[in-house]
Amino acid sequence: MEIGRRERNKQEKLARIRRAAGELFAERGHEAVTTQEIADRADVGAGTLFRYASTKAELLLMVYNDRFRAALAEGKRAATGSTPRDRVLALLAPIVRSNHEQLANGRVYQRELMFGDATERYRAEGLALVADLQNAIAAAIDRPGESEERARVVFAIFHLAVATAALDDLPVDETLDDIAAQLAVVTS
Repeated sequence: MEIGRRERNKQEKLARIRRAAGELFAERGHEAVTTQEIADRADVGAGTLFRYASTKAELLLMVYNDRFRAALAEGKRAATGSTPRDRVLALLAPIVRSNHEQLANGRVYQRELMFGDATERYRAEGLALVADLQNAIAAAIDRPGESEERARVVFAIFHLAVATAALDDLPVDETLDDIAAQLAVVTS
């Protein structure tokens, strides 16, 4: 079914907004960018911008959900190790690496996922990605009757390690080593 001109225009505006926000956040960081700058780069009015994302935090969630989704898909493809620890680490590594590309923005993304407005669309999408990640962790652990609980513990380890990396500006390999050491306990 072919979409109409109006819907096509809406999709094109959203793509321009997403691209502009992603570029500006990558160039200068979430804190230094204004919504007006995003609107200008996307060639839309400020009012139009807010129809697609109601706050600057929502714009960051929109952009970073895409990054999280791509890294999670990569991790799922890589999670083929012979042990639960190896599978979980392979699953998490692309997400950790993606987050390390822009640590300050990753910290804001985590904060907004945890404490953002519960009614916002992109926060809900981000939380759905978190649930998908936890399900993938449980599948990688593969312990009937224990996988879901262990997956929640692993997610907490992952979340804290990523937050600590952002606060302390830790290298990606150090973050992955920290996660791996803790996984040895949880997945044994």
